[in-house]
Amino acid sequence: MDTIAQILGIIALSFAVVSYQQKTHKRILVFQLLANTTFCIHFIMLGAVTGGILNAVAATRAIIFVNKGKKWAENKIWLWVFCAVSIIVGILTWKDLYSILPILGMLCTTAALWIKTPKYVRLVSFP
Repeated sequence: MDTIAQILGIIALSFAVVSYQQKTHKRILVFQLLANTTFCIHFIMLGAVTGGILNAVAATRAIIFVNKGKKWAENKIWLWVFCAVSIIVGILTWKDLYSILPILGMLCTTAALWIKTPKYVRLVSFP
């Protein structure tokens, strides 16, 4: 089971790396959705609840953000909803000081993916 989980982790990482090579915001988000969904399964298989739940939230975020051209998805409330959910999930699944790392990662990525310009998505996502 751990071997399958690790293979899924490698596949998810590949999707994540490829996402930042894309030229359009929409394609970045599609590959992020693939990465988040695969990472979600990977972390759940490893028993890492915080990582699994946060990646499920990230996959939902990618679905909303990929529809940003539509009026309902343009509302800035989505940015704040996903930041708040990331913090709440992080608090509810807190184990130790290291639990802050996925929360910070989610906050940075949420802010980055809200930006429409691919160049700036990459720059803000880098940290």
